[in-house]
Amino acid sequence: MRGIQGVVDRVQQELNAIKATQTKVQEQLNLVLTLQNKIHNRTSRLRGFDAAQSGPPAVARHLFERDGHALWEARELRNLVDDDYYRATNR
Repeated sequence: MRGIQGVVDRVQQELNAIKATQTKVQEQLNLVLTLQNKIHNRTSRLRGFDAAQSGPPAVARHLFERDGHALWEARELRNLVDDDYYRATNR
C-alpha cells in the first residue's frame, strides 16, 4: 500500500504543477489579449486622426474653392454682359 500511496502523491503533485502552469499561461494570455486590444484601439484612433488631418471629407473639399465671381463683382459683370448684348443686337 505504501508504494501505491507514493505514486498517488507523485501524480497529485504533477497535477498541481500542471494546474499552476495552466493558471500562469492563462494569465499571460489575458495580458497578451489586453495589450492587443490596447494596440488595436490606439491604432484605430491614429487612423481616425490621420483621416482627420488629411483634409475635409469629399463633400466639403470644394466648399471654399472659387467657382464663380464674387458677389460684389456680379453687378459689373451683368453690366458688361448687358452692354455686349446691347451692342450685338443693335448692329
